[in-house]
Amino acid sequence: MQDDINDGYFILEGTIVYANKYGLKFLHDPKEYADPMTFNPDRFLGSQPEHDPREYCFAFGRRLKSGCHLAETFVWLSCATSLAVFNISKPVDAAGRPIEPVIDFSSTTLRYSSQF
Repeated sequence: MQDDINDGYFILEGTIVYANKYGLKFLHDPKEYADPMTFNPDRFLGSQPEHDPREYCFAFGRRLKSGCHLAETFVWLSCATSLAVFNISKPVDAAGRPIEPVIDFSSTTLRYSSQF
């Protein structure tokens, strides 16, 4: 809405500022999460769960509540729809043994599997 200076940086009026969650290490800080680069949903369960990432991953500031609720609802609906209409399983080789997927993600702003 107007020129501003934030943390010593001049921000021109009309500039769009995005939070780089990956670059700021909010969600993969080893001080906050044990083995942060491993997908482990169990870390948020039990008597001493690790910090809930929803505070950072869906939205910031005044949009936190609406962004979080919208994202959680969308993910739930997407998962429920997929499970209702697809048979999800690992591919099998010629002998019928499951083929284990290679889990290796890019480290760019938009993360995706290196298999694609």
